[in-house]
Amino acid sequence: MLFSIIIPVFNSEKYLRKCLESVLKQTYSEFEVIIIDDGSTDSSPIILDKYAKKDSRIQVYHVKNGGVTKARKIGVSLTKGDYVIFIDSDDTINCELLSNIEGTLKKFPNIDMIRFRCKMINDKPGFDHELYNDYNSDCNVLYSGIEAIRRWNNPDKRYEIFWLYAMKREKALIIQDEPNFKSSSDYAIVPVIIANCQRVVMIEYIGYNYTCDNGHSITHSVGYQREKDRALNFIGAYMYLTSKMKMIEKEKNIDFNFFHEEWRQRLLKKYNILSDPLKIELNAEFEKAFNQ
Repeated sequence: MLFSIIIPVFNSEKYLRKCLESVLKQTYSEFEVIIIDDGSTDSSPIILDKYAKKDSRIQVYHVKNGGVTKARKIGVSLTKGDYVIFIDSDDTINCELLSNIEGTLKKFPNIDMIRFRCKMINDKPGFDHELYNDYNSDCNVLYSGIEAIRRWNNPDKRYEIFWLYAMKREKALIIQDEPNFKSSSDYAIVPVIIANCQRVVMIEYIGYNYTCDNGHSITHSVGYQREKDRALNFIGAYMYLTSKMKMIEKEKNIDFNFFHEEWRQRLLKKYNILSDPLKIELNAEFEKAFNQ
């Protein structure tokens, strides 16, 4: 089997059918769908079980709520495909995504990661609609993982997102050894996976649709404690990522100063957008991370 699609689900009843239908409409049909229901309390479990009965490619696992990182770990451990693709349950993929990836694999056999492009749905006016797309890097050109990070490291863009890639199963399994971050897990883990790849390529195809208006998402929740939790999770992700990258830097004898400087700027930006009371409360934690 070529592809395993992993979908973590938590209370996604509003978006779930659209997500699953987009998967089942793929023009390339050799895939399995591993769905981890992360303790949903809405009608998501019922919807999922109905889809699993309709299509034998869909496997649903209902687990106790443990967060998206843990759900992804469970999903990866169950996969049988050569390549793994992650989808958030409130998003969709376009019908020829798998076909485009399969075609790329024919051009570049034994590749580790394929990055595709995405479209943002219902994003705010004035927002960078191309936040997750990099049009300054060459498509259909092989890079090492380190060189890909060097090219994609951009303060105005985001490449460290699970759903932007198809990755070899052995590379996806790297997440099994990573902490269970409640948020900012993509930031902490995806660059580490890329850095461990030897062959990476980006394609032009816009294969993913990212839903920006999901008010139930943790990234949209508000309130002092939520803001504090997100800030602390970002600090934890930052400290973990930079320490891992320093290990890789030492092992491979490469200069990663460009990476560390970029992430210091991200940390500073995160601090600057906090409310004034939180800046005071978390100042020591940010200083510790910045100076590590």
